[in-house]
Amino acid sequence: MDVSFLVVSDTHFGFGGIEAAHEVPVPKLNGIAGRAYPAPVNGVVTAPRGLLVTGDLTEWGSVGEWGRSCGRPGSCDLGPCRRCRGCPRTARR
Repeated sequence: MDVSFLVVSDTHFGFGGIEAAHEVPVPKLNGIAGRAYPAPVNGVVTAPRGLLVTGDLTEWGSVGEWGRSCGRPGSCDLGPCRRCRGCPRTARR
């Protein structure tokens, strides 16, 4: 079974102008399914099953920065935001 995951790192929400910079890779991430892998791997990328975000998610960890990073409009279309641990918008279940 082929399973694909996407990985991005150090999004730094809250750093001046970074949100605009994130608009560049989002369409590329959303359109990756079906793209060919380079040789010698061969084959095509399957529909991603998840997105792993590593590194610094926000610049300073303030409430306003979390609000800009979690579930923001125009983010990738892998499904609903799972909300980050510590995010003030996290729903208690």
